[in-house]
Amino acid sequence: YSDHISLKLDLDRLKDPTNPDFNLYLMDLSYFSGKLEMYFRYQDFNFRRVEPMLTELAEIKKETGTSQVPLVLDNKRGEWLRDTTYIIQHMEKEYSHVSILPKCPVQSFFSFLLEDFADEYMWRPAMYYRWEPTYDAKSISSRFTYEFCDAPGIQKCVPKQLYAPVLLFRQWMFSVFGEGIEDEEQHDIVKSQYLVVLDTLQGILEGTPFLFGSHPTLVDFAFMGPFFRHFSSDSTPRKIMQQNAPAVFEWVARMWNCKYHQLSSTSFHSSSKAGSLPPSWDNLFPLVSEYMDYLHQNAMAWKSKKTSFEFAFKGGRPQGKNCLVQTVEYRVWCRIELQRRFNEIQSKDEEAGTKIESLLKKHDCWEALWRDGRVECPPELGVEPPFCKPSGGSGMVDSPKWPLEPLLWRYIKTKVLPSIFIALAFLPIAYLLFTTFVID
Repeated sequence: YSDHISLKLDLDRLKDPTNPDFNLYLMDLSYFSGKLEMYFRYQDFNFRRVEPMLTELAEIKKETGTSQVPLVLDNKRGEWLRDTTYIIQHMEKEYSHVSILPKCPVQSFFSFLLEDFADEYMWRPAMYYRWEPTYDAKSISSRFTYEFCDAPGIQKCVPKQLYAPVLLFRQWMFSVFGEGIEDEEQHDIVKSQYLVVLDTLQGILEGTPFLFGSHPTLVDFAFMGPFFRHFSSDSTPRKIMQQNAPAVFEWVARMWNCKYHQLSSTSFHSSSKAGSLPPSWDNLFPLVSEYMDYLHQNAMAWKSKKTSFEFAFKGGRPQGKNCLVQTVEYRVWCRIELQRRFNEIQSKDEEAGTKIESLLKKHDCWEALWRDGRVECPPELGVEPPFCKPSGGSGMVDSPKWPLEPLLWRYIKTKVLPSIFIALAFLPIAYLLFTTFVID
């Protein structure tokens, strides 16, 4: 698990700046790290790329309150930044060379909506395709031990060969069992979500280099979360993409190689008129509508202090199937932000607000967005993103979007205890068989 070449970069060839404006802390495997790194490359920022090890992240958490990457250290201002959505908004306001946000308020709202959809609702199929296929899961968990895992404290006594299978089980429990994906239909639905989005993006990208027209916009960077470090990198979804959606595969590479000053034209040409959306996006909106329903039910579960709830996922199919999923506090915040963004646009431009409402109703997204009103939720870490608050306490690495304990107890109750009870029930029978039949 340690040699001189595996997954190592030649630092002399990276040409890192001597005095970077930003340090970008990331994991090469990470969903959101890929999204943010793509944006930093496109803007051609003066940044240093840092892949911290586990012990380094524990120290970073003391300064930031979190060990969740990506994180940005702004060396100009001496401040830490977190959460890709808000880091990009901050960079657009303070440092960007060219804006990736549409000027039209209607298109801007739907760009943020699709960013939220790509960040939060495409997470499920992306993690499923990483941790359910045996080949992918073994490969990724092994890679994790090479790139990230240096054990602190007493954990140094644990053989490193045990890290990969433990990590694999942990991630499978969060990404498959924790998403309520157990029977054949539930598996088919989550696979369908990837395939529907893949086919839709293929149709868009056969006619235009980027999702909104001639240049990358926020929507392109949003879909880089699932499509760069997951779908185009992990073996099983990559094979599907290469065979079924070559234009999507090419687009991912185009985005990685793209810098704003290398585009042939400085003026952006949209694939739809101001105040409207490209018709080629229509097939995405049944899933976006489903996401709006999910956000509402998640908010209601969080308000009721439930750690889990049942939701009928469809994945672009006519009929859904209930899955027991974990309640995610951060997604309550996501819903508030969508409501806030609409209200902000409407207060400044009533005509744009009316158009947004009309389009949301057309795509069956409006009612769920406002159902049961606004459910208030504090920001993560107790401070508005993208800013951080030093913890000054434990350097333990964070759990994912929901706590481990309720999910682990749910697994024990539904999977472990029944097996133990069956074994205990079988013991008397086994004893009778063993004592009754004696073989000479």
